[in-house]
Amino acid sequence: MSGIRRSTTTGYTYAFEKAGSFGIFSSNGSVPVEYMMTSFSVDDLAQLSYSKDINTDLNFDYLIQRDIDEERARVEISQYISSSEDRVQKDIVFLPPLLVSIVNVDSNNKLIDHYPNCSLNSTDDNGVIFERIWPGIFKIRNFEIQNGKAIPVKYYDSEIKDEVITVDINQAIININSTREGVAGARLVVIDGQHRLFALNYLRKEHPDKIKNIVVPVCIVYSPYSTLINSTVATVPTIPEVLRNLFVDINSTVERVSGHFLTLLSDRTLGSVICREFCKNILSERQEYGLGLIEWNTKKHKESLEISREYTITSIGVINNILEDCFGTRNGIKILMSILGIRESATEFDFSEFESDEDDEDNIVSNIPETFPWSGFLSKHKPILTKLVNETLTKTLVTLFFETKFFADYYNNLKCLFEEQEAQIKSNRSCDSGVFYFAKKHILLNDPETKKSLPLINELISELKSRKEKIVPSLASKSICHKAMIEAWFLLCSKIIVHKKDLKVVDKIIQYCVESAFSPNVQLFSEQRLFIQDTIYINQRIKVTKVARRQIVRLFFSQLLLKANFERLVNDLNIDNELQDVLIKFAKSEVGAYLNQMSKDKTNTFIKTFRSNYNLDDIDRDKLLAAEANRTREIKQKNASEVYTEFDSLVKFYTKEGIVNAYQDLTNCLKSNDFDFSFDNESYEDEI
Repeated sequence: MSGIRRSTTTGYTYAFEKAGSFGIFSSNGSVPVEYMMTSFSVDDLAQLSYSKDINTDLNFDYLIQRDIDEERARVEISQYISSSEDRVQKDIVFLPPLLVSIVNVDSNNKLIDHYPNCSLNSTDDNGVIFERIWPGIFKIRNFEIQNGKAIPVKYYDSEIKDEVITVDINQAIININSTREGVAGARLVVIDGQHRLFALNYLRKEHPDKIKNIVVPVCIVYSPYSTLINSTVATVPTIPEVLRNLFVDINSTVERVSGHFLTLLSDRTLGSVICREFCKNILSERQEYGLGLIEWNTKKHKESLEISREYTITSIGVINNILEDCFGTRNGIKILMSILGIRESATEFDFSEFESDEDDEDNIVSNIPETFPWSGFLSKHKPILTKLVNETLTKTLVTLFFETKFFADYYNNLKCLFEEQEAQIKSNRSCDSGVFYFAKKHILLNDPETKKSLPLINELISELKSRKEKIVPSLASKSICHKAMIEAWFLLCSKIIVHKKDLKVVDKIIQYCVESAFSPNVQLFSEQRLFIQDTIYINQRIKVTKVARRQIVRLFFSQLLLKANFERLVNDLNIDNELQDVLIKFAKSEVGAYLNQMSKDKTNTFIKTFRSNYNLDDIDRDKLLAAEANRTREIKQKNASEVYTEFDSLVKFYTKEGIVNAYQDLTNCLKSNDFDFSFDNESYEDEI
């Protein structure tokens, strides 16, 4: 019997090998990203994965990176590469390189945050060959050359070691342990060029002869320091963070693939972190039913800034936009620091540009950007900022958009609809289960629709739209109202901070104000309300302006003046007497400001429309026209830019009755007239 020697090694094959030119990108202290420029045959494309192929669990970090417009890839890109018989083929065709990243996955195909620790070996074979190995994932061989490129390397040999090697950038060899599905190892994930890859794969399967001569340029990138031994080093990003940053940097400079993508994947402002953590929370706590009510992956930039689907609750673009308005100012940044609990000196955040064994607080403080923490934070700050966001702002958004009664009722309604449909299909053992699955995934996660699922998709959307119209008030479905809700929360936070009170009550106070304003007993925003017209509505059309939004905010705060409801709020939240006084005084001031702005808006509307106002008789209209014509002459005679003319006097006379009636309508609604407002006050509050 012949002896068989048993292997003592792990046996990684690293079978997929590519040669090419080598490079490194690191500037001004940024974390180095290494890359290799190479080429793939058409058959090699089978080695590449889409973002959606990694991590099969419902995880928001990966959901936001997986979108592919398959129809666009088939119709536009594949036709560009190889035209169908009824079209003229372009004389010159070329695709830019695919950008591919090496990632580490476990046996469940889940993305792992770090590579294994890197080792470094060198051998002499007609010249020194440096071989760095990230065990089980990949290895790269660089060749020493005089006057070559000096690159720093970190590796592990019982401890972290640093070394500088001088290599030939024109040649290198990379070997990748590319494993099959269900086996831990490496994957090559396309982070730029997914549509190109989809088109090439489509042609490879459907029309292989047409692309048999194509050799595809590919740039393979990896973060050499993102290893286990560096996982506790704040300045070293994880593999997912590297992917996200590269994706955003690339797509920020080309045509917008999705406005929501750039909001959720970018970390240039804290708004991205807030929106991303909000979506993560909803997906974790309310599964896809909750996430399906947030618009987070609208492709067109303009649509991403509005609520564009008839059955959703809100949009990430809307939320990020108002957060920018609130926190993007010097005063807003101070309020944000208080909300997050960051000291003004922010000494817990190290902004020093060098490592030092000694704490140099003066140096740290002097380097803090003026825009911090809204922007200007570093990668190493994100873990603690994310923690602070989840303790504060994430909870606020959940309260406003999923605990406010009508939104909560609609969420439960949507969930019941899908669960009942699913249960019915299972009990009937219907063959429609596949159709329902695709329809559900399209509506809730925006997965591609199928022809068979389209009728059911339309039926479900129609039903959801009908239910939403019955449950959610009309104005509460609009982006201006959602911005007003967050602006009201922001303003109340600033008021509470000034009086050094606990911010924990703010979320529930705003929830109370919103629910009360839209309650059937109050119906504050009914279009028939006299005090609503000309300032929030023009007839049935909403005025989509910041002034109108601020008016909605003021009416929210007016609900604090409803005595019975306010007493219930005080008892529920255990609000002390001092804070009660602050809230009442603030509410009175807000209602007074509302009436001042309403008077100004009604006056401006009258001036714009009196020529066609058929409630005026001809004599009154002629008086106004004559006075308006003389207005310029009166101003010149009095030598002042702002004077009270005959025209102004007539306008006040003709509008006063309408303003008085609107005032009375509001006092009846609030059962109070104790406001900071006077009909004889000629000056109106300026909008900020």
